[in-house]
Amino acid sequence: CTSVVGTGRHFWWTHVTDAAELEALKRVPDADRVRRLRALGYDSDTEYGERQAMSDQELRELATVADVESHTRVHPIRPACTDEYASQEVNDSANELEGLVGTRPRALAYPNGDHTPRDARQVREAGYACAFTLEPGYNLHSADRYGVKRILIGDEASPAELVACASGTYPLLVRY
Repeated sequence: CTSVVGTGRHFWWTHVTDAAELEALKRVPDADRVRRLRALGYDSDTEYGERQAMSDQELRELATVADVESHTRVHPIRPACTDEYASQEVNDSANELEGLVGTRPRALAYPNGDHTPRDARQVREAGYACAFTLEPGYNLHSADRYGVKRILIGDEASPAELVACASGTYPLLVRY
């Protein structure tokens, strides 16, 4: 999230301690989410002192060995945003990320995987080549490039599980 990188700003969800409230905030219009977060003492522009994201330098170093792609500026739940704000988030994130690492992002990961046809259209119009959801599954050659599914692999997975998941055999192994 480009507005958090290199700052003491925080990710909004780290200021919500109640799991039910967090889920509720993901389901309301973005203006309501922002208003409720302010009531909890959070503002996306506040510098809190300790950082929660990489520094600019750390991100530039990472970009020398890995693709650094986009995840919006402040991680709003895109379907809950106005058309104008949702478009601004993907465009500004691409511009800011290009300024930080020197290359234009080609991919966007939808915050929380949430997206609508409008979001896919805006991401395409902003010049991204594809966008990732949190929908589990495999993508055929004909798959929608702005609704890319993922292979979900837990941090605790063994190398063998990683290979099985990535190859597509894991569901068969679990079933039998």
